[in-house]
Amino acid sequence: MTPKFLKNLFKLAPVCVNAELGDPFQPTQWEGTRRRLAESVITQHKGPIAMITKSIVTDEQIDWLNKYTKTLNLIVYFSVTGMVERYPLEQTIAGLKNFSTKSTSAKPTVFIRPIIPGKNDDIEVLRPIVEAASLYSEESTIIFREYKDIETDNFDCVKLNPNFIADFKDLCASYGVNIIGRSRDLPKFLGMPSLFDWEKLSDEDSNDFLAMIGYSDILVAKDGMLLQNGKYDDFSKGDLHFVEMFTKLESDPNIKRNMRKEAMSRHVFGYHLDATSSWLEWGENKPCMIGCPYCIADANPEQKKYKLFGTNFDTIMDNTGFNFFRNKRA
Repeated sequence: MTPKFLKNLFKLAPVCVNAELGDPFQPTQWEGTRRRLAESVITQHKGPIAMITKSIVTDEQIDWLNKYTKTLNLIVYFSVTGMVERYPLEQTIAGLKNFSTKSTSAKPTVFIRPIIPGKNDDIEVLRPIVEAASLYSEESTIIFREYKDIETDNFDCVKLNPNFIADFKDLCASYGVNIIGRSRDLPKFLGMPSLFDWEKLSDEDSNDFLAMIGYSDILVAKDGMLLQNGKYDDFSKGDLHFVEMFTKLESDPNIKRNMRKEAMSRHVFGYHLDATSSWLEWGENKPCMIGCPYCIADANPEQKKYKLFGTNFDTIMDNTGFNFFRNKRA
């Protein structure tokens, strides 16, 4: 592994901007959204950049994106559910149409999530959304992740209704809509470069990466798999997803047992990062003005500690990563 090779990996990182709790287009976050996107333009980020929104994107915001983000691989995920929202469904679809018509840089797609039993698991409720996706979503795409159960405290619980899913797929087919199962798969479908298209690292390069980011005391790469190398009491799913994302190695299933925390527990090069299995988060937690009645972000809002997190991933190697290679050669 060379510094140039690793820096190229960071440039391909899939980044999600201001999607944690808040909304990148809401007034309290729009300034931060612009700053992060402007920095990504300066550093010539090549990987996909996602913004997930339930807002009505204004013409002023579209004009700014058109003017300043031409070189970015930017996707705006319009989250539409058909349930009672801050904005009526007709207004949301009109906003999607307006964005699709006027945006010359960012690509729009429809994101249906969650589907909740007894609330919006109805083909006729979703029909206008699917029709809108066929007309205004890039390449007629729709992100669909099946059911989420909010009737229990387990928000990870997924309920499958084969009849509904089959009917929904038939509905999408009738409108010529392409169903994408995960948001991480959309950039590849749209022909954007991404870290997920990169070949997995060798054991040697993976171990270099683990040492560089300070995780070698927890994980080791051996025979093309990530294995436990020490105690990991504070090691979270976010940490593991971060490592898996860059190395493309699968981890020993035993590592994932008893992991409760989602966000990254450690600072990498002094930065507070966050990672899901699909995206690196770069933003700021802020109260969300959208106020979806089903949103898990609204649970115990008084206990939320809003914070800044993430960094421009293209600057990581410039600021600190090269020191690892200098020390290794020494």
